[in-house]
Amino acid sequence: MRVDLSNRDITKLSERFYDGSSKPITIVKPKDKPLEIAWWQSHPKKEGVNSARHHAAIKMYLEIALSAKSGRLLDSFPAQFECSDRVYLRPDKGVIKSFLDKRLVTSRLIGSQLFFDLTETGKAYALISAESYLKR
Repeated sequence: MRVDLSNRDITKLSERFYDGSSKPITIVKPKDKPLEIAWWQSHPKKEGVNSARHHAAIKMYLEIALSAKSGRLLDSFPAQFECSDRVYLRPDKGVIKSFLDKRLVTSRLIGSQLFFDLTETGKAYALISAESYLKR
């Protein structure tokens, strides 16, 4: 999904939401298959969802999705972001696996694009994440 943000803009956003070293967004590599749900579910690794990184991730993904060129997405974000400078980024695979495992998001295809939609539990999680960010 095309967004009206550059890779640099998203990097700054990532740094604003999360000051740790392992950012919850990455450049799409040739071996990645972010448009396939099976890829997101492969090589399971147990990861919780209560870390600062996970809370930052949900806020960041939703914030980036608001910059979609095709229209704002609410309570949903794509599996791949095409930045205005033609750099392709994707959410962190471990974060998405944990969100899927905890049923914070579900997946759906729209054409050839994969999207993650917040469940009711995911919406509550995102609200808690936003509130914790505001308290910093």
